[in-house]
Amino acid sequence: MAVKKKVEKPKNRGGAGDGTFYDKVSKTWGFRAVRDGKDFRRKGFYTKTEAKQARIDFVSEIQAKTEEDKMPQSVNDENSKITLEEVYEHYIKYGSYEKRDATLTKQGSLWKNHIKPAFGDRPITSISSGELKNFLIQLYYQGSEFNRFEESYAYGYVEGFLKFFYLLWGYARRMQWISRDTYCVMCEDKGTKLDMPAKTKEDEDEEKIETYTQEEVKKMMERLKDTNLYTALLLGYYLGVRISECFGLMWSDIKWSEKTITIQRQMLMHSPHRTLCPCKTTAAKREIDIPEPLYMHLKEKKKVQDGNKNYYGTSYRDTECVKVRMKKGQDDDLIGGDFINRMKNGQILTPDSMKSWGVKIKEDLGIHFKYHNLRHTHASFLVAVNCPIPTLMERMGHKKIETTSKYYFGSNEIANDRLKEGLKLLEIQ
Repeated sequence: MAVKKKVEKPKNRGGAGDGTFYDKVSKTWGFRAVRDGKDFRRKGFYTKTEAKQARIDFVSEIQAKTEEDKMPQSVNDENSKITLEEVYEHYIKYGSYEKRDATLTKQGSLWKNHIKPAFGDRPITSISSGELKNFLIQLYYQGSEFNRFEESYAYGYVEGFLKFFYLLWGYARRMQWISRDTYCVMCEDKGTKLDMPAKTKEDEDEEKIETYTQEEVKKMMERLKDTNLYTALLLGYYLGVRISECFGLMWSDIKWSEKTITIQRQMLMHSPHRTLCPCKTTAAKREIDIPEPLYMHLKEKKKVQDGNKNYYGTSYRDTECVKVRMKKGQDDDLIGGDFINRMKNGQILTPDSMKSWGVKIKEDLGIHFKYHNLRHTHASFLVAVNCPIPTLMERMGHKKIETTSKYYFGSNEIANDRLKEGLKLLEIQ
């Protein structure tokens, strides 16, 4: 049993001349130190000796920090002209010996294709964390000049830039080319340091695979059958499209004779406009087969929509303005596009239209509804019927095979039923 250390009783309960004091409430010793006008107090020590030694250590630490701040901290004129390219070249020549070849190859690619064109000739002291944060945001949401802004980069890939920036600024600090304050602003201070852009909702949804059983899907279909969003539900289930892709679909994307549909854009909200943008990656642009139940529904939907347009006449509300930004620099207006998802009166439906239904489905059916789970369900069912990985990868619009492979390691209703059927073959008649 641990013996509680006895607290030394103070002879002087006031402040001591050596900076120590006794706290009556906690009945422990503490110390006080003043530095740059700031009063630092610490308590919780059992003896006055402990408090005194702690004060000595604390003051020494502050003094050491102050001395470091006085080091070529006063970045002289020569150092202030050191460019980011000079930092990188010095690091490669003298500071990269411990790095693996694969790491240096990756860093070389990031530098040559992206960082050097954007910041290479700039003095490192002139580059702000805000500029670099905007650079990371552009990479994640739009891409770069290197890929002609044809697709955005994966979150994990962009994280590589963040780590590389930290490395370069840390190396510059060790070489005393930037001050400690400059380094702290870029890499340590919570309010100013460089960090990653917020993840898109789609990336968050892709990380965790949640699926619905066929019975749950059937219930949701019955609940939404007479609503404006029934078609959107079917598109998610039968095609496995993302919600932004679903509401970007137009009738002109369908090849009726071949029973295929092309996924080539997504509808996003760039306040205050609804915007049509390219799919997240080049792999996400794809032409896929339409299952027969969905094909028949879409044929009927087209007839009904054309009939509604004739019925409402000039009151048909298909005159909204949607921004078209399918390539860099484009900012065109699209008035009344031939979108598949419209209300009876012609009003356009958007990804936001599905939000309220999540609550209703939960209340009415007890099912946690998230549109992206229809995509997971679609992929999981195809895996259960032994769809080859390359085929599924193409249909889902995945850029990396690792993303597709996740579905082959899960469990779902169809896969379990097929397994039970297969096990019966083991029976000896």
